[in-house]
Amino acid sequence: MVIHCLTSAALLSLGLPILFVVPLLVIILVGFCVSFRRWRNPAWQTVICDEGCWVLKGGAGVQEVSLRWFYHFGQLMVLGFQYGKDGKVTIPLFSDGASSNQLRQLRQVLLLTTPASSN
Repeated sequence: MVIHCLTSAALLSLGLPILFVVPLLVIILVGFCVSFRRWRNPAWQTVICDEGCWVLKGGAGVQEVSLRWFYHFGQLMVLGFQYGKDGKVTIPLFSDGASSNQLRQLRQVLLLTTPASSN
């Protein structure tokens, strides 16, 4: 978020034509809003699947979620969850975030799990 503010200040200090600066400032503002939204959401440290029930644990507590989608490519895994009516969480899992045994178990669970429908 700090980078967005510094970029805006630098762009305004260059003295470029307003028709060039305004679209860039709008793009920077959108990026700032997205960054602020992600910063405001809690950071989840643990993903748990117990008999088909998914739970996220973190500093903000425990949140029951439903798995909506997942993506697996090499050592990268991305899980998409939904909680409540409009709450959505996307969690990237990198190979250094868990032991190889835990990642193998999660891949097996994902092979057996069908994400909830998006109805």
